[in-house]
Amino acid sequence: MDSTPNHSANSLRPAPPRKLECSSSAGRAVWFFPESKEILDKSGFLSGQPKLKPVTHFQGRTAHPVFALGENEKYMWKACLRGGLLSKINRRTFFSLERFNKEMIVSDQLSRSGIAVANLIAFSVTRRGIGYHIDQFIRIEEDAISIRDLMLKQQLSPTTEQVRTIADLILQFHDFGFLHGDLNLMNIMINSDRAANPRALLVDLDPGAIPYNADRINNLKRLARSYAKIVAQGGCPLQSGDRYRFLYHAVGGSRELLKSALKECLSQLQESEHRR
Repeated sequence: MDSTPNHSANSLRPAPPRKLECSSSAGRAVWFFPESKEILDKSGFLSGQPKLKPVTHFQGRTAHPVFALGENEKYMWKACLRGGLLSKINRRTFFSLERFNKEMIVSDQLSRSGIAVANLIAFSVTRRGIGYHIDQFIRIEEDAISIRDLMLKQQLSPTTEQVRTIADLILQFHDFGFLHGDLNLMNIMINSDRAANPRALLVDLDPGAIPYNADRINNLKRLARSYAKIVAQGGCPLQSGDRYRFLYHAVGGSRELLKSALKECLSQLQESEHRR
């Protein structure tokens, strides 16, 4: 076991939040930070009409076009869709902008504080009846893969170094006082080159989905539930010792938090996983 990491829960302070700017025309409004306006204009996101041909598509709940605005700059134009049971009757329409506004502001705070999260450039709002259609414009990491796809599609376990890197990122995230509204293996990215130094990234923060009185242990419990689901679908499980190693570092080596995390997370896993 590695030496106990420093743990300073709630002692860190993120960069102060910034206000978003808004540009609106013809029933469509775009919210962004001022330094992104040139990118939004070049891509067509500001007007709502793409000015470039997509170089590829990113597969999520639908195929989202990806545009190149430079040699190493790629951006995804994401149509926001609902998940879960509600999506069967309402897939595209949202009735509040609060969660998208919060996600932009929180992502910006964390990014300026040195926390690796998705780089949200803007989101657009188009009135549809009594609700809205929402699109997001996101800078993407070209060599990144979700842990879900790593385990399920590539049939690979995260390396021990990747597990440690992800745990350290989640610890940082929690120590800044934030929780992830949907902490699952699809929303944790890692660089796909296993020989390179691991780089982890949190995406789809969705702070509006965090239930009342949630805490970091429940956030980790949600992640354990996601892991159990992927393994049940045939995903490659963690290597022996990495499940304990992950929780140890994700709680900063705190014995009290580790005890709670083990209890809550093990309750989500099959007996065969308790030894990992």
